[in-house]
Amino acid sequence: MTRRKKGSFGAAMAKGADKTADVPTRVNLHADRMEAVAEAQEIVRTVTRAVDPDDCVPWEDHDRVNENIGHAELRELIDDLIAQNEGHNHIPAEVRPIDPRKPDGPKYEIVVGLRRWLAIKWLRENNYPQFKYLVKIKSMTDEEAFRFSDLENYQKQDIAPYSRAIKYKKALKKYYHNNQGELAKRLNRSEGWFSQVLRLADLPTDIINAYANLHDLKIHHAPPVLKLLEDDRTRPLVIAKAKELAKLHNERAEKGEAALKGPAVLKALQDSATQPKTKNVGPISTYGKAGKGPLIAVDSKNANRVKITLALGTGATKADAISAFRDALAEHYK
Repeated sequence: MTRRKKGSFGAAMAKGADKTADVPTRVNLHADRMEAVAEAQEIVRTVTRAVDPDDCVPWEDHDRVNENIGHAELRELIDDLIAQNEGHNHIPAEVRPIDPRKPDGPKYEIVVGLRRWLAIKWLRENNYPQFKYLVKIKSMTDEEAFRFSDLENYQKQDIAPYSRAIKYKKALKKYYHNNQGELAKRLNRSEGWFSQVLRLADLPTDIINAYANLHDLKIHHAPPVLKLLEDDRTRPLVIAKAKELAKLHNERAEKGEAALKGPAVLKALQDSATQPKTKNVGPISTYGKAGKGPLIAVDSKNANRVKITLALGTGATKADAISAFRDALAEHYK
């Protein structure tokens, strides 16, 4: 039985080189799929090649850029590669050539097939040095690579919704001038669907870290959490709870205990907003004087409205009230 030594996935981002013969072929990119990516679906001329994985580097905009992929996540794939006994991945990855004017660096960028690349890297580091990385090489612009990778990975369940949200947000700015309608048109999906997914990208880092597993953060979690974060009173409570959850997950991981699942994390964040830290909380801000108290008090504020209390019967003049209101307006109406 072959002994496997412990591998390092941090080392999987290293660069290297290998050369093998080109094998011309033609590939049909599933013409029955999305019309909006017709350019990516055409039958194109490609080169299939088995290369040293060190010749490749992940494209900076690949679909799994936010995910921590380790040996546990690749165990099944690694076992399948060994069982197939072909000396390379069965389904070729999709890569594009890097500028040939840079001969000292990697030769290809991985557009689709990051997990296969990591698995091959692990095998080569763990007593299977004969394994190669089978790739199809084709020239693509950044925007074409984005659409192609989305076409290939759209149906895959092992890509976290948050990873998709970050990818779409970046592409929206980089390729489509922040025009969400254009993004939806190019990928032939509804603009409403993108609106829901993109809300995940608006969540702050503290909220993301509250989830032990990025896959536990679902699309429907974003609206209720964002609503709480938009309120000046509930935001600090939710952020504080998120930090507690991140610490709790780290402690449980050290003890070998299971972390909270997504629904439990969402409930904990929502419940935190209903737990007042102090009693008799005063107004957010006050303006003017009316006897022993303020003439105008801003009691609460969120993204849609500001609640204001005007003190009456205090002897203050209408001019005083107007002046105080203008001060409140100047600070809160932006």
